[in-house]
Amino acid sequence: MRPLPVDLVALARMQDGLFTRSQARAAGLTDNAIQHRSGLTIARVLPTVFAVTSGPLSNRQRLRAAVLYGRAGGQRDVAILGGLAACALHGLKAAGQPETVQLLLPAARRLADQSFVAVRRTQSFGPTWRVNGLPVCSPARAVVDAARRKLSLDDVRALAAECIQKRKATTDQVAAELHAGASAGSLLLRLVLAEVADGVHSVAEAQLRRLLRSTDLPQPRWNADLKDAGGKFVARPDAFWAEAGLIVEVQSREWHLSPQDWGATMRRTNRLSRLGYDVQQVAPSRISSEPTVVLDEIRAAYAAGLARAAVQPKQL
Repeated sequence: MRPLPVDLVALARMQDGLFTRSQARAAGLTDNAIQHRSGLTIARVLPTVFAVTSGPLSNRQRLRAAVLYGRAGGQRDVAILGGLAACALHGLKAAGQPETVQLLLPAARRLADQSFVAVRRTQSFGPTWRVNGLPVCSPARAVVDAARRKLSLDDVRALAAECIQKRKATTDQVAAELHAGASAGSLLLRLVLAEVADGVHSVAEAQLRRLLRSTDLPQPRWNADLKDAGGKFVARPDAFWAEAGLIVEVQSREWHLSPQDWGATMRRTNRLSRLGYDVQQVAPSRISSEPTVVLDEIRAAYAAGLARAAVQPKQL
């Protein structure tokens, strides 16, 4: 048995160990000839895509294979990655490592879903990005497409919050992508964008609001601007009870863009404490894992704040 042509092997190396049927035929090989070449283990991973491999595909190979599958007719065929796969390539940790790779194709293409590839046809791609050598849709488009695919509300919150807080896209850009598409499957992301407009910038903050709305405590002011005696802006805490001088904030490094941002938050917290406010910081994980304990702590802090105010009312 003869080895694969040298040019085809070199091309496969450039394509993460993959090549297409059309590329093999250009090298003079039929499907049968590909399978019977010696010296290499050849696996068909998609109907028109082969891998030079001796084991499972890596995540990058799965992404590359999806793009090559979408370009079955040659490099002129438009095929880009979307959804959770694109979110992950754009660096959004909330996307995880999705099992299904979403592939965006022109509406006129008639390629079907195969194995780990989910084909989505579209009339408009918007700008195409290249991330690590792979064609992907914009971060805003990726979040919108992912949010339509049966994710939970908290999953959609996590994706949108991370995208916006990491400055991959603005709220307006995500909203524009959402409104440009069909309304089907858009409800959860519309709710999340409404929360962002209302000042909720993370999954944990949204969970805190939901938790406090379920209790008999008076509702706090959300994202209120606090100023010192001279009228200078001090902070905009997540939840604030003026009558008790109590502030509750979700604190996590996950929602800070850099060590400098984290340090600035700590300095602001210290300043609020010096002004006489009781600042209660809640870790995001506790809101979901021990909500009753968190509520008991907030109730106790609220009662203590009222007792302090009865002796010496709090004023800014």
